[in-house]
Amino acid sequence: MTEATRQQNPTGPFPVPPARPWTRRGRGRGALTWTALAIAGLFAVPVLSVLVNVFVPGSGTWRHLADTVLSSYVANTMWLVLGVGVSALGVVWVRSLRTVSSKVPVSAVSMAVRQTSP
Repeated sequence: MTEATRQQNPTGPFPVPPARPWTRRGRGRGALTWTALAIAGLFAVPVLSVLVNVFVPGSGTWRHLADTVLSSYVANTMWLVLGVGVSALGVVWVRSLRTVSSKVPVSAVSMAVRQTSP
């Protein structure tokens, strides 16, 4: 690369991409943004209605749920969150073994699992 070319493009022979090509200054919001906001609003309606129902004195529905099933619902939700988190971490770990450090291929990990399982 010549000195004149290096002064024109200091990063090398490849063009430098714009800093943030996804921003659209001064043109308003696009159809995709409005569609995403509408879908998010549809999902927010039930959540907001439950939150409003918590703070409005009513017929004792929350008291009944807390006395009967709420603790098991919360416990099941926590177990589900824990299971999904551990599963996702396991998948990411095995995937990173294959892509980041190809010193331990996935086949070696699967052989180790097969040898340790009954």
